[in-house]
Amino acid sequence: MRRWLKLAVPLLGLVVIASVFLIARPRPPIEHEVTDPVPGSSVLRPRFVGQIDEGIRLEVTARQINETDGPGRLSLDAPRLVMRTQAHPEAALSIESRAGTLETRPLRGTFTGAVRLDAPDLRIEAPKLTIALVGEGTRLVRLVAEGGVTARSGPGRIRAGSAEILHDPDRPERTRALFNRNVRLLYNPL
Repeated sequence: MRRWLKLAVPLLGLVVIASVFLIARPRPPIEHEVTDPVPGSSVLRPRFVGQIDEGIRLEVTARQINETDGPGRLSLDAPRLVMRTQAHPEAALSIESRAGTLETRPLRGTFTGAVRLDAPDLRIEAPKLTIALVGEGTRLVRLVAEGGVTARSGPGRIRAGSAEILHDPDRPERTRALFNRNVRLLYNPL
């Protein structure tokens, strides 16, 4: 009997191990074709990366994104938009806010709620900011901040009712800001 147990126990162990591997085989993934999005549907934590045109890279992230009013018009919750060129990747233009809308063709958008704009040597905070590409054949970005603007740059701080910023991604050092309505400048000389 002992001889028989010495042979049966290892064979029983092999049967158990083989059955575990057969049962735990990976199943093929479920394939599902996605059709047009259902109206009112949303995507959580999206990240979109693309190019506006040759050389300008655009990256958009958000907590949640909804398609509103047709294709190409997006409603964003806690968005962050970053625009940079291949020629000047270190001189990115970034915008963060609590909410926003973005249209893809033509590229334009509105950001609201604690908006922060970071451009080379310039930081602007405002309640509302709009962005649009302007000019035929040019790649200028026009930004308009409204509702009380605070800007920090180099040695000073500016407060104003509104500001208009023209940003040239090909020449970030030529970014210009025009401040309007009740402009106050605090300048700290070196």
